[in-house]
This record gives sequence, structure tokens and C-alpha cells, in this order.
Amino acid sequence: MKIRKLHLCLVPMLTIAQVAAHADECEALTAKVVANVRGATFDKISSSRLHYELKHPASAGVTVHCRLPPSAPPFGAEVPAAISVVAESAFPPASYFDLIGKAGSVLTGRPASAIRKNAMACHQRALAQTHKSAESTVDGIYYVCAAEAWGAITVQNGPPPP
Repeated sequence: MKIRKLHLCLVPMLTIAQVAAHADECEALTAKVVANVRGATFDKISSSRLHYELKHPASAGVTVHCRLPPSAPPFGAEVPAAISVVAESAFPPASYFDLIGKAGSVLTGRPASAIRKNAMACHQRALAQTHKSAESTVDGIYYVCAAEAWGAITVQNGPPPP
């Protein structure tokens, strides 16, 4: 009976340890974005260590979302790493899409020009929708776009969430 109680207490700690290991991986990705995207600076980290906030002059905010393992609650499936870039309007300048291309390239290893082009196409589709949002998967990269009074594009390295 005592062993069973001990076993039940260790399960949550293992999950926390797994999430912490992935947060270290995310910290490395965040550092790589800051090192490779001119103008990007570290701002803050979420208390969960699963989201890193950056500042950049071409954006109202940049968030690096950590990859989570399949066992991380509450998802039950792996959540790939992603980068979200927020614009101050629904019609951001070219520098905003340049930032998405560069940051997305660091995340995915794909050319910045391809990420930029696909993000712009997703944004254009969002503008054309009555609900002002769109999503697409191009060459294994998942894009989520919003174009309300502000804009936001998320580039995810992998398929859409289940």
C-alpha cells in the first residue's frame, strides 16, 4: 500500500520534469531567435516556463511557444514549438512579415522568404474572411492568422493540433 502511494506521488513529478526539460529546449530556441533576428530582444518568461516573450520594433509582441511532449497534461498529444507575432493593426508593414519570415526560419529551418510568403498569403485569406481568421499548412508548416483591429500570425513547426 505504501509503495502504491509513493508511485502515485512520483507520476506528477515526472511530468513536471519532462515539461521542464522541454522548457530548456525552448530557452535554447528563444536564444537562437534573439541571436539570429536583428532587433529581437528578450522581454520575459511565463511562470510556467512554456512561453518566452520577446520584443521587436516591427511587432507588438513575439512569443516563442515551447514544444510539449505527448505526456504533458492536458494535451495528451505532442504540441510542436511555435512562434506568434502580433501586429498593431490588421494591415501591418512589410517589416512585420520580414520578422515572421526570419523568426519562422529559425524555428523551422526553412527559408525566411518561404515563411514570409506563406504568412502573407495566410494573412490575405484572413482579411477576406468575415471572421477575419485563417489557417493553412504548407510544406509541413502550420500557419494561423488573425486580422482584426490588430493582427497575429503563428508559425508552428509541424501539423495543426489534434
